Amino acid sequence: MFKKIGLIFGKLSRKSPASGSGRSRSTSGCSEGSGTCPADGQDRIALIMSDWVSARGYAEPDTQEEVVRSLNVTRDELASYCRERYGMSFLSWRKKLRIEEAGRLLVTRSDLSAAEIGRKVGIYDKSDFRRQFRSLEGCTPLEYRDRNIPSAIIARNPSADA
Repeated sequence: MFKKIGLIFGKLSRKSPASGSGRSRSTSGCSEGSGTCPADGQDRIALIMSDWVSARGYAEPDTQEEVVRSLNVTRDELASYCRERYGMSFLSWRKKLRIEEAGRLLVTRSDLSAAEIGRKVGIYDKSDFRRQFRSLEGCTPLEYRDRNIPSAIIARNPSADA
């Protein structure tokens, strides 16, 4: 699915009005049809990344190279976008997205174990999930759950791993 998104957005963003796309494109300060205008490049990456996040692409176990290929962007474009937009590397940003989603799931899905939640967010090794979660949240996933779920919910679901 992400290959399709990357290919579609990659092709759309490089079309100029002369190519018959029906889209107008500001080329002030950029060479016509070169696809190298910095503003257009950042807008294109922003759109691609927004769709990737909406589709929960961060939860896929893909390597950075696989993500770059599937989104039809270069490694430099992805790195530059993440550095400028989020102030961190792509891998750090993806880790942050995964752990934020895990935190939401730990609180809203008390029926799932921490290991199951780790897999849902793309971290398949239980120890690695625990280590990554602790590095960002300062506690283990189960400690986080205990601190953030009202005791009434835990009492109603004694089989939860909290």
